[in-house]
Amino acid sequence: MKKYGILIAFLLFLTAALNVSAAGTLTVESGGEYDSIQKALNYIDKQSDKDGWTIDVKAGTYSRFNVPRGVTNLTIQSTAGAVISVHDGSPSPTGSKDDSGGINCQRTVGLTIDGLTFQSGGQKKNWVYAAITNFGNSGGGNKITVKNCKFTGTMANGILISSGVTDFSVENCTFDSSVDTAINVMNDNTPAGNVSIKGNTFDKNSFALHGYWGKAGGQSLDFTGNTVTGAGEGSGDKRCKIVIQDDGNKGSVKPNISGNTFENGLIGLVNVKDDGATAADVLGKNTVNEGTFGVDAVEPGSIDFYSSYVVNQGNYRYGRWVVTGLNNTKWTDEQKALINDAIDKANREQSDTVSITGLPDGSLIQTFTYFKDAIYWVPYTNGKLTVTKKTEGSLSGSFSVSVTLKGNGIPSGVQRYGETDFTDGKAELTMRPGDSLTFEGIPAGTTYEVKEAAGNYATSYEKASGSITQDKESESVILNRPLSTPTPEPTSTPEPTPTPPSQDDINKLPKTGDQTPYALTAAILLLSVSALLLIHKRKK
Repeated sequence: MKKYGILIAFLLFLTAALNVSAAGTLTVESGGEYDSIQKALNYIDKQSDKDGWTIDVKAGTYSRFNVPRGVTNLTIQSTAGAVISVHDGSPSPTGSKDDSGGINCQRTVGLTIDGLTFQSGGQKKNWVYAAITNFGNSGGGNKITVKNCKFTGTMANGILISSGVTDFSVENCTFDSSVDTAINVMNDNTPAGNVSIKGNTFDKNSFALHGYWGKAGGQSLDFTGNTVTGAGEGSGDKRCKIVIQDDGNKGSVKPNISGNTFENGLIGLVNVKDDGATAADVLGKNTVNEGTFGVDAVEPGSIDFYSSYVVNQGNYRYGRWVVTGLNNTKWTDEQKALINDAIDKANREQSDTVSITGLPDGSLIQTFTYFKDAIYWVPYTNGKLTVTKKTEGSLSGSFSVSVTLKGNGIPSGVQRYGETDFTDGKAELTMRPGDSLTFEGIPAGTTYEVKEAAGNYATSYEKASGSITQDKESESVILNRPLSTPTPEPTSTPEPTPTPPSQDDINKLPKTGDQTPYALTAAILLLSVSALLLIHKRKK
């Protein structure tokens, strides 16, 4: 009897061993027994035990595939950088009517995809096109993990998660700029369960994450350790955005967005204030570089746009709000005017916040998806210009001075630099002797011209014009001096012809003591008398 017990135990062990060996590893490589991933999957699908298999993919380029329903806890991995061709127009491996153009794992539970590169063939049909699609309709797919993968080439979505998928993770993946939406989540009537998006690189995608969840009872969505980089001003491309929406404000998702690095990004949070997440709070938990801002929205309700300098932005805390693309939307003229007025008001006040209210119910999410990048923050480097007024002499009073800024970064309308409003790049100032005004936040490369109205005085300038340099202060000095009265040049005057003095004048001359000439007078009289006697004698 004891022998039978040992035999039974051995048979049970052997059966267990056979079951373990059944869920083994298949190798996919060109020229091998399995030269496509689909062949390996079809083999697994025929086994009685479809759980826990591994497919190791060698270097090469392979066609897309469909993971059969019932294959669970599958790992498809490559350490050799295998490339999967998606969106190449090839027919669906299973003829599925809801084919996404890439890998379909609509009913898969516990799938791990590790180390593959997904290369698009160039087709980008519609929103449902994705390199990897995991649907959970009717209690199907869930618990998918994508890690150490690369997504490149034109595609609508990198990863598409849809209704019924509560748990998924995306780790250490790279999504290049040709991917429109890196991760798209459309979880109608589905709360978030265990969701982790960490350590990824999102490079100039329209959306790094665009997701909405429904139904109460949602858990944390951890978006941590990622690098999110969007395109800057003037590039023609879009900010890289994260938009998380609790559909209907039911407590469907509780975002934890921390430890990431953002540049030219937008963080949009819809209906999650009650779950403890706000844009200002999120910005403070991340490294926020140039051109990044956050948005809080409640639907129905209002949208508050917070600029990047809600947290420490250093030289990026100066800038302006921009609105574009409104004419390409179905907004009414009244709604467009409402948005434009809010933008103008924020720029006039140099405010870090744009508050928009009065939009119709059901329209707030359109600011992220309908016209996407309509409203965003354009940062300036902290260029400065200081204008100083000096006088000499007795000059006093007020002087009229104009400062004109020109360049691609100078907007039309009103924009404040420092504490001064410029209209279409020009400020009219009244300055007194000793005044000094500094204008901060002027874009680098802007040219300036300082000019004073003419007056009854001499005016000179030190650097009346020039260019604004990043992180440096330009200075212009105006000096006024009184006008001086010129001294006339001396002219020569001809000397008058002297007039001989009359006898009366001579007689009036004062006598001067011993110097009177008596002897000379007597001699003249004697000669005169002698002359008269001689003349008389001759006549006789």
